[in-house]
Parts: sequence; C-alpha cells; structure tokens
Amino acid sequence: MVTGTRPGHEQHTTEIHYPTGGQAAAQQVKTALGTGALVPDDTVPTGRLLVIVGTDLTVPRSGLHAPAAALTPPPAAANPAPAQPVAPRLTATVPCVN
Repeated sequence: MVTGTRPGHEQHTTEIHYPTGGQAAAQQVKTALGTGALVPDDTVPTGRLLVIVGTDLTVPRSGLHAPAAALTPPPAAANPAPAQPVAPRLTATVPCVN
C-alpha cells in the first residue's frame, strides 16, 4: 500500500487505461505486468497509457524488468499519425523497496 493511503481506500485491481487505438499497447503492458484490467479511456492522450496499480500486482524484490523486445509497437497503420513523445508520469509516490 502506498504511504498515505487510508485503509479501505486501496485500489484492489490494477487498471490499464488506454485511448482509442491504444488497446494493443495496453495489452503489452498487461502481459508484462502479469495482471490488469484493460479500460478504454478517451481522457488518456493518444500515445500514452495510464496504469493504476492495485493490490493484485505482485512485484518481485528485484523489481520489474523486461527485455526491450517485450514492449514493441503495434504494426504500422496505413496512414500513421505523427508520433507523440511519451513521457512517464507518476501520480503517486511509491517507496523504493530494496
């Protein structure tokens, strides 16, 4: 549980929110994490995902590591839109576990 989360207010299920056209990327994240409900969400900007970590996510003491090939872009569309830079964004502070 994240420090500061009141008992009874925990997020139980990990959710992976994705915009229109982002389901393949969301599925890759779900596969990498080993859990997560895919949630279509048009408030998430194109080219980004929002992962809300729940208590169902088990992180090994060594952390989450995936080979670079584990997260690959989906096949190119016939008329792809210009790529948007992806910047990670944390919405909560999670203490480091060593």
